[in-house]
Amino acid sequence: MPDYKYGFRDRVMAKFKTGKGLSEAVVRTISTKKQEPRWLLEYRL
Repeated sequence: MPDYKYGFRDRVMAKFKTGKGLSEAVVRTISTKKQEPRWLLEYRL
């Protein structure tokens, strides 16, 4: 990343990586990591 004019920057650390795109597998992975109820997963799928 080029230097920002004012010198501010945030380092973002991902908790987990799923790769590019949004698929059923990605939705299931995120739902599992967040410990969401089954009904919410079914709603999102």
